[in-house]
Amino acid sequence: MGMLLSLLLASAVPSSAASVLTGVSLGATGGRLALQGPVRFRAFQLGSPDRFVIDLLGTGLGVPERSWPGAGQVARLRAAPWGTGATRVVFDLAG
Repeated sequence: MGMLLSLLLASAVPSSAASVLTGVSLGATGGRLALQGPVRFRAFQLGSPDRFVIDLLGTGLGVPERSWPGAGQVARLRAAPWGTGATRVVFDLAG
């Protein structure tokens, strides 16, 4: 399941400030997360059902949406606050 994801990391705020997820876009060839500030993340895959997960550590959720329709190999994309001061982004994979 090859999926191309690109992270757009914009350092528009001082490094001492928390990061914010400011936008999400999905297309047939991949997805893009727009982030403001420095970002630390971890990414992993889960099965049953197949998902690709990105934990954005020290990052707030700056978009009102929590779910987006899929495109290409992604059936749906979800984002929510997770743990202490993190945002979890989940790509539910099609198939």
